[in-house]
Amino acid sequence: SISEAKLLQARASRFSLISLNSIADGLLECIDEGFCEHAGVIDMAPGKLRSMVRKMEQRDESLLSNQFEFNLVNRKNEKWIRKCKDLGVIPLIRNPLGKDLLASARWTSDDPLYQGKRSFSNKKLEKYEPLHSMQFGILEKVQKRVGVGADRGPDLKDYRARRYEGKKKKSGKVTPAQIAINYVIAKGGVPLVDIYDEETADELIGCVGWKLEKDEVDLLDQASELSKM
Repeated sequence: SISEAKLLQARASRFSLISLNSIADGLLECIDEGFCEHAGVIDMAPGKLRSMVRKMEQRDESLLSNQFEFNLVNRKNEKWIRKCKDLGVIPLIRNPLGKDLLASARWTSDDPLYQGKRSFSNKKLEKYEPLHSMQFGILEKVQKRVGVGADRGPDLKDYRARRYEGKKKKSGKVTPAQIAINYVIAKGGVPLVDIYDEETADELIGCVGWKLEKDEVDLLDQASELSKM
């Protein structure tokens, strides 16, 4: 059995009756008793986060992290990332590919099926068409810049047919999901990516060794805004 955790995170709900003092005391007690090495919080808004950091510092401890959602299809917590960085807290980002992997562009308006499964309505996919198209456009720019082989056919549907026809992903190819993950990294977040199988593991490894340029991040911001309209 595991007797000590590296990181213990306490959830902070705006509807909770538990005070910040109680949360801080509980985390500090766990550190003092040796149950964990570091303390973090989940979903703590910037205002409360600053107070929590101060409370931990008063006891000569630091708050390591704040975990919350942020991705290309849900950017409302972007200011939380900036506040975390200002306070020296690591912003751990869950769902970097969006709810039901919408930001992965595995399902698009041109091809609403992925591995024979439909997860979104045509109406929803059409709404996010500007974002998905931008991801594929930036994908090609990244491939040229980092010198990997193109993994796209003459059109989006042909690309996806070859990419997801049941074969394992070839190494060295940039994917739309990797664009979404690196977007989170470019914003200053640390993405927490769920690994379902060998393919998703390979895809995550493929995010290493390159990054999005500022103009590419700006284009993704704009496409994300268009998809919200």
